[in-house]
Amino acid sequence: FLGLGLGRRVHTFGEQKDCEGDFPDDDDVTSITLGPFSLNSGLSSSQFAETALYHHSTRSLLVTDTLVYVPEKPLEITTLDPFGLLFHARNVEGDEIVNTPAKILEGWIKTALLAVYIRPSCLDISDTKESFIWSGWEASFDALRERLIPTPFLRQLVLRRFEADIEEWVAKIGEVCPDIKRVIPCHFEVAEGVDTKAVQSAYLSALRDACGEEKETPHQKRKIRSSSINIGGSSEDGVTRKRDMQFLIDVDTKFEQLGIVPPRLPPHENSS
Repeated sequence: FLGLGLGRRVHTFGEQKDCEGDFPDDDDVTSITLGPFSLNSGLSSSQFAETALYHHSTRSLLVTDTLVYVPEKPLEITTLDPFGLLFHARNVEGDEIVNTPAKILEGWIKTALLAVYIRPSCLDISDTKESFIWSGWEASFDALRERLIPTPFLRQLVLRRFEADIEEWVAKIGEVCPDIKRVIPCHFEVAEGVDTKAVQSAYLSALRDACGEEKETPHQKRKIRSSSINIGGSSEDGVTRKRDMQFLIDVDTKFEQLGIVPPRLPPHENSS
């Protein structure tokens, strides 16, 4: 999923003559694609790409993996059989599994943090007496919930390495989808009440460096502003999110040292 697969390649809609009909050609739907580009052509011929579909009549942007919007409450499908949520609701391995609404919500919060950050800062696995210890997870979730953000592992390991591509993608969104009112990611929840500028701002936030400091880009110079949907939060929330990103930052650093991913290049050098 990071473009480092086992020789598998991205299928591009309309690329092959025999794929006619695999994609809706209705005038009401427009597709736009980010990439494809390779993270390491020496390791694999696989490439990373993101295709988004814009449904004009409903003003809905459907994205695959690059954006997520984590709701405050559990997704309904996760509560049909809540055992998984209750399992993850425990603060330590020895805690009893208790089926209550509060524990279901706590399990949802911790599951979401694991899915987004893989190993958030509020999860300690270094204690030799406990397999895991959760603490401070409320603050981590408060800094994450109900915000339209670039998916953290893609933001850290992929998107920020291709600044020129992201700039082009942001401009293309403005041209093709000028009146967005919702984003429908393939994961988590629909982001209602989001406009085109908020989507552009969310993607541009992926160009921040590993310390979370934002690089000024041409689009930011034009001061793209967000809509009513929350894509940022307080400075304290920003500090919390940086702390929760640390595991992914460390993985990114190690991968770069091993030559698995390329270093971040200046804009004029990283266009695909």
